[in-house]
Amino acid sequence: MKLDNNDNKMNRRQFLKCLAGGAVAATALLKFVNLATAKTLTTTSAPSANLAAFMGKSLVVKVGSPRVVSFEGFNRRILQEMIMSGISEMVGVTSFSKALNELFSKKDIIGFKFNEFNADLLRTNVPLAEELLRLMVRNGFKADQIFFMGAQPNDPDLPPCRKIQFGWGKTVDFGSGSDQFIGALDQATAIVSVATLKASSIVGIDGCLKNITLDVLKHPVRYYGNNGIPHIPDIYALPMIRDRLRFNLLSALKVLIRSEQITEYNAVEKPQVLLFSKDPLAVDSVGFELLDNLRKSKSLGPLVEGSDFPHHLVVAGQRNLGVYHPDQIYIREIKTF
Repeated sequence: MKLDNNDNKMNRRQFLKCLAGGAVAATALLKFVNLATAKTLTTTSAPSANLAAFMGKSLVVKVGSPRVVSFEGFNRRILQEMIMSGISEMVGVTSFSKALNELFSKKDIIGFKFNEFNADLLRTNVPLAEELLRLMVRNGFKADQIFFMGAQPNDPDLPPCRKIQFGWGKTVDFGSGSDQFIGALDQATAIVSVATLKASSIVGIDGCLKNITLDVLKHPVRYYGNNGIPHIPDIYALPMIRDRLRFNLLSALKVLIRSEQITEYNAVEKPQVLLFSKDPLAVDSVGFELLDNLRKSKSLGPLVEGSDFPHHLVVAGQRNLGVYHPDQIYIREIKTF
């Protein structure tokens, strides 16, 4: 396999050719690990979490179902199963309740940050918010310690969430600029970035990293130039963001594959997939590949020319804020029926 001369890594197109053999290679690697090494891996951990840790890679869990999206909306039972299996596998435990307890404490004030752009077109935010709340309450968390930004559960059978005062907080200097942040961030001790996968004319992909950086500013348009660089990495590096971020959920239940002409017949695809990771760069990188392939299937051009990745992911990766390159990511695929 020929490698890039610049960084000695597979480029993006080369990596795609290797994906088909990834599962076989992973199985072989697990068998290769000797007993002494295996003893250091916790028996309660999911194999994919063990393998990702052993390989020194970021884990992205990809959960898909061919039946979660229907004409009536969403199959809520399947959606719940997708969320539970994705979070459990991401954390590396077999129990969903234990996974939640490892991510959050019972004293945490948990803010789920959704991105709102074109939410009315895709209509995936509210079902996700409702099932996340339902599952957390069912597993020992109080609705009063949970709030949502960008989406609000509407199911009357659900208990009311924590009431927070929305508005804008104090101005924060993030190095390459300064702006007011969503005031609710000050009230959260734990944050979850829940983004919907969409093509973006600003940064290539509207994903989890943009959702908790530019999308939490009062004046985001000021920082759209130059693909959001260096503003996106600068904002993510802030302790008030990075230290509170517990995990990322990138929804590809429905995907907006065009950044223009969004009313065209081929603007929305339905991969019926959810992506989970603790690393926003990694989950956005996997989402970017999915989005690029969906566009290719509709004879649309690539979001980024050549074998490159979105610039904001590359720069954030160079600053050691996460990993974006596919050969640094282990993808665990799960099918739910």
